[in-house]
Amino acid sequence: EHLMKLLEEIPAIIRSEIHAGRHIHIDESPMDILNPKTKGYVWSISNQMGAYYQYETTRSGRVAREMLSGYTGVIMADAYSGYEFLEKEAQVTLALCLSHVRRNFYDARESYPKAEEMLDLIEELYRLEHTAADFVQLRKVRLEESKPIVERMQQWMLGQSGRYLVNSTIGKAISYATDNWDRLIRFLDNPDIPIDNNAGGRSQRRPVMGRNNFLGFRTINGADTAMFFYTIIASCKLIGISPKGYMATMAMRALKGEKLISPYKFGLEIEASIKERLALEMPQMPFSN
Repeated sequence: EHLMKLLEEIPAIIRSEIHAGRHIHIDESPMDILNPKTKGYVWSISNQMGAYYQYETTRSGRVAREMLSGYTGVIMADAYSGYEFLEKEAQVTLALCLSHVRRNFYDARESYPKAEEMLDLIEELYRLEHTAADFVQLRKVRLEESKPIVERMQQWMLGQSGRYLVNSTIGKAISYATDNWDRLIRFLDNPDIPIDNNAGGRSQRRPVMGRNNFLGFRTINGADTAMFFYTIIASCKLIGISPKGYMATMAMRALKGEKLISPYKFGLEIEASIKERLALEMPQMPFSN
């Protein structure tokens, strides 16, 4: 409790920096309150700046609206209906996750080997994503090489029309892709749009793993406390710094009345300090004639 008080402003700083990013991943997963027994959800927004968590006893889109309030840019999500309101936001581009499409066809492949053809096309899209070194090259690769593959995917699905029952695994996979097609392929025209929401899924991995080790939170206050530390620890992990070291340093700064900074900014401080120390320790090379 004392540590939370010292660091209480940090989650808001992390959230603000996430909002300054070019895109945001959003996701949610169930987690119950035990006393009294209440269903709830761990919500997260994340990008390269950090991860921010919020616990709510609802899966309503109003939570997403609150967490994303004031944000302008790209939002990467799944096809959950709670995100539909984002389509009407003038300053927001809603894109959907291609990995969900892949997962559906992967689940269908054992009963319907034809699904392997779609999986091969998706695999080629991912391969191309990794050939780009920067955003300029990524735009070029997507328009010149990825776009024809996406067109082949669409033609493939059109060619399967009427061949499978709608409720079959492959029928559901095709329906999911075709129903959400426009939002699934928005990445082609905008290098700021990731191809999938896997980063959002990774942000949910920590609470999900926690759920596998304990049944839920005892109280709402306990859930809020967990979200506080999930936000700090997950952000540190994303940046690649020690959560323990970061919190200890920020706690000492708070006790001295100094300004607190996010894990991202702290990581930049560490990087600058290392470069400075290496420069001082590097031996001076004699000039050669």
